[in-house]
Amino acid sequence: MATTDYILGESGTLGFPIDQFDGTPMPLNDLGLRLVIYLPGAELIIPGRAESGELATDDGQVINHPSIMAFDLTPENMAVRPRPYRCALQTDDGTGWQTLPGEEDIINVRMP
Repeated sequence: MATTDYILGESGTLGFPIDQFDGTPMPLNDLGLRLVIYLPGAELIIPGRAESGELATDDGQVINHPSIMAFDLTPENMAVRPRPYRCALQTDDGTGWQTLPGEEDIINVRMP
């Protein structure tokens, strides 16, 4: 389970490289993509998009990846209290939303 920081009031793009079980990049183009943030008693849903290209990792490295789930975080769609929240990456292939295996993480919402 990875932890990602978000600073309240800032705008930016949060990206996750997505691979299949065999380690190959997962094709994302024909899927619905979303980030689900589990709030007390509710869920915050942020729509996503498929991208490819460079991505900064938590350890400061930059990787090039062909399958990235990207989410725009803004003060408007992240109107939450500062604290850690569980979150999950989900896809929809037309049969309903499914959480990607192993893709439940923590988003740590902090004050500036």
